[in-house]
Amino acid sequence: MPTFRRFPWQGPRNHPEQANAADVLRQPPSFNAADGEVDPYELRTRTNREHTVCFTGHRVLGKTDDPALSQLTELLELLYTQGYRDFLCGGALGFDLYAAERVVELRRMHPDVRLIFCLPCADQSSKWKKADCSHYERLLYASDETRVLSPRYYDGCMQARNAYMVDRSYLCVAYMSRLHGGTLSTVRYAISQDVPVINLAVPGVVEEYRQSF
Repeated sequence: MPTFRRFPWQGPRNHPEQANAADVLRQPPSFNAADGEVDPYELRTRTNREHTVCFTGHRVLGKTDDPALSQLTELLELLYTQGYRDFLCGGALGFDLYAAERVVELRRMHPDVRLIFCLPCADQSSKWKKADCSHYERLLYASDETRVLSPRYYDGCMQARNAYMVDRSYLCVAYMSRLHGGTLSTVRYAISQDVPVINLAVPGVVEEYRQSF
């Protein structure tokens, strides 16, 4: 089985189910987000911010049947009815990949939904366990587009990825049950940029959001 452990593709996929070796081996362009260069794919695959949602959450989750997590399916259907179509996922272990799975399920019912992976670096999964890599690769194949922000890891690339997603989103869906780490930083950044945050760890938050419309 081919692996994305070093070189995920860069850009959109017209037929994500028809993956091939050329996609796997194509390296991202030589730009480096740390140097302030612009992603060349940003210009040709622009999203409509008003129709875009990003995700942030912990890398270590509790039980996936946690009632807080189970709200996500209901929330995604609700967001679809409100016009959201593009869903940005950072591709990290834990909540990111859980959310990506739910978006793939939503797309089965609504083919105009797009799952877009925004990866901090091409070698994000190079030190992951084999089972985690397999899970990650399966969802990468299922995604509609992949944006790789740097060819390699550098200090601060995760934070740059999080800001990249927030800056292109109209809404942030979080799973934040602990007040520390990258999830908290991302939520704080979203709030500072006037991007509303729905935290699934807050009981009843989906019903409250529903009643606000």
